[in-house]
Amino acid sequence: MNPLENEIHEVLKRREPPSGFAERVISKAGQMPAPVPRSTISRLSVPVIVIAIAVALVGVTGLLMTKCASACFLGSSEDLARSPALNAVSTGGSYSLGPEKAEIVLEEYGDYQCPSCGAYYPIIDEILHRFPNQIRFEYHHFPLTGIHKNALGAAIAAEAAGEQKHFWEMHELLYQQQGDWAKVSNPETLFVDYAQRIGLDLNQFKQSLQSPEIKQRVLDDITRGQDARIAGTPTFFLNGRLLPLPSKPGEFMSLIENQLSH
Repeated sequence: MNPLENEIHEVLKRREPPSGFAERVISKAGQMPAPVPRSTISRLSVPVIVIAIAVALVGVTGLLMTKCASACFLGSSEDLARSPALNAVSTGGSYSLGPEKAEIVLEEYGDYQCPSCGAYYPIIDEILHRFPNQIRFEYHHFPLTGIHKNALGAAIAAEAAGEQKHFWEMHELLYQQQGDWAKVSNPETLFVDYAQRIGLDLNQFKQSLQSPEIKQRVLDDITRGQDARIAGTPTFFLNGRLLPLPSKPGEFMSLIENQLSH
C-alpha cells in the first residue's frame, strides 16, 4: 500500500482529513495515467476511491470537511440520537451568560479546536445579543483529544483566564484565532499572547495553565459529556433536551426563534 493509500485509510478511521490531504489527492490524481491500471483498482477498494474523490472535490470547492457545519464526531449520529441519557445532562461546572431565571437555557458541549464549533460561535454570539433577557447560555468543555491535539490545552487556557474573571474574552479569542493556534505543535505561546491582549496577569495565567485543579475542571466537564453519551461537538441542549444540529449554522437561529415564539 503506497503512502497516499495509507493516508486515505487513516482519514476513514479519523473522520477528519489531515492538513493538505485533499490537495495531495488532487495532485496524485493529476499524475495518474489513463486508464488507471487494474492493479491500482484492486489495491484500492471502490468505496475508498469514491471517498478519496469526494474529499478531493470538496477541497476544490473550498468546503473541506473540517470547515463544514456538521459536527466533529467520535461516534456516530445514530449513537447520539439513541442515547437515553441525553435529556438528563448536568449543568454543573460551566460558565454562563444571561439571566439566572431565563426563559430558555441553551447549553453547548464544545471543543475549541473543532471547526464546526468555530462555525457556530458567531451564531451563538448573535443569538445572545438578540435575546439578552430571554436566554442563558452555558458552555461545557468537551475537547476531542483523540483528533484535536491542542483542544485540551485551549480549554485549560479558557479556564485559566476564568481565574481572572476573563473566561469569555479568552473563549472569544480562541474561536476567532482558531486557525492560528490549532496548527502549531505548542500553542501555549499564543495562549499567553491572547492573555496579554485581554489584560491578564501573565505570571498568574502561566501558573494557572499548569494547575492540576484547573485541568481537573476540564476533565470533569468531559466526564459529564461522557455520562451523557455525547458523541461529537458541538452538541446543544435547549432546556435540557437535545437540540438536533441543523445542516447549516444559519438555521440554528430559526430553531431558537421558534422556541421563543411558543
